[in-house]
Formats: sequence, C-alpha cells, structure tokens
Amino acid sequence: MATLRTGKKFDYERLKRQAAQLLFVIVMFQFPLFSVKCRKGICNSPLEIVASEVILTADPYGSHVAKALLFPGALVADVTERFAPIEGQPAPESFLPDWNSLLDRYGYTNLNITDPELNSRMEFNAGANLVVFGALTGLVHANKMVLMGMALMSYFFYKEQAWLPKEGEELSPEKSYIFLLYIPFLAVSLFPALDVFAKQQKELQEKAAVAQKKEADREEAASASKSKLGKKDVKVIKRK
Repeated sequence: MATLRTGKKFDYERLKRQAAQLLFVIVMFQFPLFSVKCRKGICNSPLEIVASEVILTADPYGSHVAKALLFPGALVADVTERFAPIEGQPAPESFLPDWNSLLDRYGYTNLNITDPELNSRMEFNAGANLVVFGALTGLVHANKMVLMGMALMSYFFYKEQAWLPKEGEELSPEKSYIFLLYIPFLAVSLFPALDVFAKQQKELQEKAAVAQKKEADREEAASASKSKLGKKDVKVIKRK
C-alpha cells in the first residue's frame, strides 16, 4: 500500500499531487458543492457557472467549449445510472452522452441574461473561473488559483449568509446554500497553494540574500578603494 512517507521523510510532493488530482476530479465531474441561483436556474458546481458564462461571452464557439467542459460529468452520470439506475427513471441507452443534446440536458438553452442580480455577482463568477482553471492546470503544476477562487466564492456565501441546508429542508431557488463537500474541498485546495506560497517565500529569501551579498561586496570594494587611496596619499607625503 502506497504511503505518504519515504523512509522517515514526509512525502509532501505526493500529497500535493494527490490533492491536485482530487480537486480535478471533483470539479470536472461536477460533484455538487453548493446550490446557488444562476443563469440557467440553479447551479451546483463551479463548472456549471463557467459553462453558462462561456456560452454568453465566447460565441460562436462558446457552446462547443461548454459542451467539452460538461461532457466528463455527463459521462460519469450516465455510467453511474447505467449500473445503478434511479428508481422511476429509465437507464441511459448508451454510456456516452449525446453531444448534440448536452446543453438541453443541463438547461442551457434559455439563459437569463437580464437579471441585474446575476450580472452583479462579479466575485462569484471570478471565483468559479479561478477554481475551474486552477483545477485544470493543477495537474501540470501546483497553483493557488483554486484557493483564491474558493476565497472569492466563500466571501459571496458569507454575504448571502449561506450555510448547510437543514435536514429535510426544501432548497429554495432564491436562496444560496453550501453542501457538505464544500468545506473539505476548500481544505484540500490549501495543499497546492501552500506549496506555491512556500516556494515564493523561498525565492524572496534567496533574492534578499543575493541583494545583501551584492551590497556587502559593494561596501567591501568601496572600503578597499578608500584604503588604496589613503596609501597613495601617504606615499606622496613621504616623497615630499
């Protein structure tokens, strides 16, 4: 069984990679993190927020980009329903979601673009974009974008006074909620970000050390130059 320890040394690199992979899976497979009013009605993941914004801002290719973002989650949902069908609902005919009807399936055919409340949620939309982009690029190199995005979204939920729904409570489309997975997701996003912060701190310390060394070398060179000038003046006086 793989562990996070190599001998007696804690393997933080492996932990960081596993955290990045977990963030990617949760984001791309659209695990529900919250319930919030959005342009298509109700959104439960950052990816759904980004998809609606992409459709509006990246036309004519926006719909294709949105489908590409939504496809992994739809694929997992269809495979899950195929092996464990929901009672009262027919199982999907195929493992692969229908590409052409993907936007209809998620309710992106009639987006709300006139609601002033949705148009003013700049921090929430920016946070969702950072989470999705950070999860995608986190597989290549560690970054702090997911944590920054979660911070912006958490600020929005703080202003909305959103919290976990009570047991048996029916979710209101006009009210925001966070789900149980939201807090662990926020905690996991700390690991790649802390690695970036540590590297940036180390770089700053190295730059400061180099700057101090250069300053010390300049002072030493200036002192040596003054010493040589003093010796020359003494020799001139002796000759006189």
